[in-house]
Amino acid sequence: MTLYLHVAAHTDVCRHFSELNLAQRRVAVREYAHAWLRCCMGLPVGADLRLGHNAHGKPYLLDSPEWQFNLSHSKRHLAIVCGHTPHSLGIDIESYPRTIRPAVAEASLSATEFAHYQQAAEPLRYWLQVWTLKEALLKAAGVGIQQDLRLLDTGFDGSETQGSIVWQQQAYAHLSLSHAHYQCALAWQSAAPLPELTYLP
Repeated sequence: MTLYLHVAAHTDVCRHFSELNLAQRRVAVREYAHAWLRCCMGLPVGADLRLGHNAHGKPYLLDSPEWQFNLSHSKRHLAIVCGHTPHSLGIDIESYPRTIRPAVAEASLSATEFAHYQQAAEPLRYWLQVWTLKEALLKAAGVGIQQDLRLLDTGFDGSETQGSIVWQQQAYAHLSLSHAHYQCALAWQSAAPLPELTYLP
């Protein structure tokens, strides 16, 4: 089983993305994501993708429950993951450059994570690794970030790019992807390691 991953700059979504208003940006992202999903699923161009949403707003494919997907977009990037799998997926992406106030870092990290943050050679990169990981995990869980993030301890020390965690009696596998222009994390609701990733343009 393969998971398909796509990361794009907003200028790939629309050349004049920065000039669009919020509503226009949402439409552009939705159309771009739907086109990519249709390609992955082998559907014809223009095929309708009907979406449902769970109680926390996480979208899912009404007519193709055997396919899981999730997307995220930051100030400069869009990330999408999908796969033919029963396991729920979550993804998060954050763009560089970025700043973070120490108070925000402390409010979003467990005590152990905050200690790693204070000792990290690159504190901002460490925080973004943990932040995107928590977002991806919570999106895979289908609950969003309406949680006290200090209570979700990922155990991440900055040295591993993948691992697993049990949260609320459910196992998740996760992967952290570092890039010069962004930080991205994937998670799926399974004790098994994430399967092979295929990067699609």
